[in-house]
Amino acid sequence: GFGKTALQSLRLLRNVERSVPLGLKGTLGDTQLAIDGDIEGLVTFEGVNLHYDVRGASLALIGPYFGVPLPETPKFSAAGVLTREGNTWKTTDLKGRMGASDVSGTVTVVTGGERPQLEANLTSTMLDLADLGPLIGASNRSRLKPTPKDQALLLPGRDFNFDSLDKLDAHVQVRSQKVVRVADWPFDNFRADFRLKDQKILLDPIEFGMASGKLTGRVELDASKKPVTAGLNARMTGVRVAEIAPDKAAVGEAAGILSGRVDLKGQGSSVSSLLGTSNGRLTLLLSEGNVPGLLPALIDLDGARVLSNLVGKNPEAVRCSAIDLPDQNGVAMPNVAVIETDTTVLTLNGKLNLKNEAMDMKLT
Repeated sequence: GFGKTALQSLRLLRNVERSVPLGLKGTLGDTQLAIDGDIEGLVTFEGVNLHYDVRGASLALIGPYFGVPLPETPKFSAAGVLTREGNTWKTTDLKGRMGASDVSGTVTVVTGGERPQLEANLTSTMLDLADLGPLIGASNRSRLKPTPKDQALLLPGRDFNFDSLDKLDAHVQVRSQKVVRVADWPFDNFRADFRLKDQKILLDPIEFGMASGKLTGRVELDASKKPVTAGLNARMTGVRVAEIAPDKAAVGEAAGILSGRVDLKGQGSSVSSLLGTSNGRLTLLLSEGNVPGLLPALIDLDGARVLSNLVGKNPEAVRCSAIDLPDQNGVAMPNVAVIETDTTVLTLNGKLNLKNEAMDMKLT
């Protein structure tokens, strides 16, 4: 049986008014964990003040241990201070990395209600959009291996996992000074306000600084319905095309200002299915531009003598450039698609089918 000293120690551990020092280092599956601090009442966890350092393959692997559903992510590491007062858990002095992205800030989780309430205010000096891929169904840099379906599609075809959306409400604000992405486009000053409530997601706003201009959007997703419905509204203003890829002559010489808007609604559980059922419109306008060395390979086509003027060393001024692309049930057919210079007018007609990623277009 227990001796007198052991029984006294157990009583102390159960005493919610006593602070018990705690140090721990170990693993939870593929996740490494180190904590150091003290707990008021080791059994009931009435009060917690811990320094932590955790590293693992994906946040999704540690969510079950804390009773909070977390998304699939690339490899991550995080360190900070974790406190608890009543039903409120809070992490401060957060310093972490997810994939190639860094993050800092505060995260608060309130339990005891119908479902946990998560609130986070995060900042980053460099955010790699590829690290957010798993959140939109992409498999890059995640634990998930690309499926044959993923590899066959241009648009991400992996289904979103909506099973846990009814287990959490959340409000997350993120800011980043610099943004990196697969396409070498100059994004900066990223800001996003994310809300999840009753299985409904609202991103409003989501903003990027982009090539001296701005891209601002609003995303709504309702997973309480079957099929899932989603909507995207975005506006682009003052984007200088020459800054998008200055090292690529075909774009860098285009020295114009791009503006536009997109309004789309769709249904489905992946990016591919949402666009394949979408309805809406895409409009783009280019002003103060020059026709660049556009698709040099066209020079080799029969009858491309006129195009050689466009792909020559002396770009012509663009008098008018516009695209208006309505989309019905995932099939887009341009009302207007024209680039006009002093000597040439280029028009584009045809059909773009987002359901099967097929394109039947004619350039005149």
